[in-house]
Amino acid sequence: MFLYYDDINERYEIMAYQYGLREYNLDTQIVINNDTHQMQKLSD
Repeated sequence: MFLYYDDINERYEIMAYQYGLREYNLDTQIVINNDTHQMQKLSD
């Protein structure tokens, strides 16, 4: 996902998300692919 900073609204907005989104759990340090629902360690 690519973001850009919008100076007028003072926030980050999505520019492109063609490579997919991932969910990251800070406690377990596991990354979840939101498309395939596969779990992966961040170190991988």
